[in-house]
Amino acid sequence: QDVTNRSGQFNGTSYSQINVDKASTHTDLDVWVKAGAQQIEGAFEYRPDLFYSAQVTDYLVELKKIISATVKTEALGPIELIEQQAQLFPTKIAVSDSRDTVSYGELWRRVESCAVALQNQGAKPGVLVGVSLSRGISMLTALLAILRTGAGYVPLDPNFPRLRLRAMLDEATPLFTITDHPESELFQQE
Repeated sequence: QDVTNRSGQFNGTSYSQINVDKASTHTDLDVWVKAGAQQIEGAFEYRPDLFYSAQVTDYLVELKKIISATVKTEALGPIELIEQQAQLFPTKIAVSDSRDTVSYGELWRRVESCAVALQNQGAKPGVLVGVSLSRGISMLTALLAILRTGAGYVPLDPNFPRLRLRAMLDEATPLFTITDHPESELFQQE
């Protein structure tokens, strides 16, 4: 929620926000955070009959860590973040699904390898690539690899009705489609 001071007009009547200190809260735990040009402000409001002061202090410490990490990586996109994690923590688990568990180092190697293959097929900035994959590490790898090439992707859920998929393909005209459903004639290149 944006808690910035507000003022304006409503039906010809002027209004402005009034900040009120209150001694109670209407929910178990409220958190507000406001980012200014030079600082970040915030507060916790909590029911003392449900939370100890030490618990809320622990929450504050964790929130500060999250905000600090966010500020440090704010300019990084998903590709840069994965690459950074692969360099810093190559053996740390990045992602897992029902079939596999992959470290950051291995995920980055897969993304790079897939990106090269996609570039060899023509993926580049300004080009769209269709993606119709079952959810899992393969889908994540393909999406990151597409972004790595600078291309865009068109998500094509194989559970969509065939007519909707056909309309999406006709509208977006991806250069090619990555799929684990090759039996579908929708994805056959002409």
